[in-house]
Amino acid sequence: MENKQKRLLEWGQNLLILVLSLSAIVLISRSTLYEGFGILSNTKKEQQSMFGHLQTGEESTLSVEPVCLAVQNEHGRFGVQYDAKTTHQLFEDKLGSLLREALSGVKETIPSNKEQWQAVLTGSGSWIYYDFSTNLPLENLPLWLGSDTAAKSLSGFASTFLLTNQDGTYLLYYYNDATQTYATCSLADGSGERFLTAINDIPTNDAIFAFEDSKRFGALNEDVLILPQVPVLAMYEVKNPIVLPDKVTQEQIMRALSFNPNAVTTYNPVDGIVLKEGTGTLRMFNNGTISYHGQESDPRFSVPENDVGAMIEQTQDLLMTLMDDRCGEAQPYLAKMETKENNETVLTFEYRLNGAPVKLYSEGYAAQFTIQNGLIRDFTIHIRQYLATEETSLILPELQAAAAVKAMGKTGQSLNLAYLDTGQESRVAANWILE
Repeated sequence: MENKQKRLLEWGQNLLILVLSLSAIVLISRSTLYEGFGILSNTKKEQQSMFGHLQTGEESTLSVEPVCLAVQNEHGRFGVQYDAKTTHQLFEDKLGSLLREALSGVKETIPSNKEQWQAVLTGSGSWIYYDFSTNLPLENLPLWLGSDTAAKSLSGFASTFLLTNQDGTYLLYYYNDATQTYATCSLADGSGERFLTAINDIPTNDAIFAFEDSKRFGALNEDVLILPQVPVLAMYEVKNPIVLPDKVTQEQIMRALSFNPNAVTTYNPVDGIVLKEGTGTLRMFNNGTISYHGQESDPRFSVPENDVGAMIEQTQDLLMTLMDDRCGEAQPYLAKMETKENNETVLTFEYRLNGAPVKLYSEGYAAQFTIQNGLIRDFTIHIRQYLATEETSLILPELQAAAAVKAMGKTGQSLNLAYLDTGQESRVAANWILE
């Protein structure tokens, strides 16, 4: 009888695992729209956007924060992701200033490779891992981390950084996600001791990277951070904060975008409002989307043509002016920057909810700007409001989600938590998706 009960219990456990794995496949399969997709005001003061919006007199600047952190000290390993409050506190109190000083103190940069990068992560030395999720201009990054000066000795872009103290040698590694290239920087003397002091009291939670356990996580991108506990992410109510025809809101948006309410020509199609002034056309849709198209003769949105950092800052300013406090707890951030032919630069922004991206509509983004010859020629901004509920998302452990990825025959992709918002939902929950 006892053996029969034991077999029944084992059968029940295996059935549960099968059901969960099938659920993972269903959830991950919903991400097919976003496979291969390359890669900011909120109401909760303790939550900071990756690209925060700071006003200083007449000047506007950015503050940046990683979406993922990992630390190895003499006690072990710690990782945090999908927890904006903990990530912000750790970066603000301990780790942000170390990266800022390292970037400002670079003496020499030489090419590196994945093998050296992974050797540092698996070695016995101490290190800090910073993942910003998108490529950032290296020269501007110290300014956005609070420095008074840019890193004139650095050029190019990087998305991920590894600050390490290996046997007394203090080095900075960085990785460019777009070009998949690595570099190593020697640093000015004097910060290594403070580096060890800052990280040695950080507790451990045994986080690992996928490449460190290829048997269980070999189907995933090698750099995916595997956390020991399933992240706890809330479900969010979703609303359209712009209800047309709201004349007050309509006029606020027009003035924010330098359209004169007394000089525009207005059209009223069934899906919203069209406003024309000069060669600029502004559309406000019933679903909260705002779009703009301007000709070369419409200079209302000029940006520095050869200053990438200033281009990002001014585009971000425009975005935040429109989003204002309308987005609830969503945290917009720069997700991708592309340079195309015809001197076009495209900046794509996504929302994040507690560190997890929101894949909005079929495009996946919150806003997209096209810049050409020093002017913002086109933009589309999807304004959505997200408010946390008391309910939490039902999330599978990463091991089971990784098993589902392997069963689907998909390998080498990043497994991330994200919120899928098609525009039809009244609330959204976090699910695993492939990118």
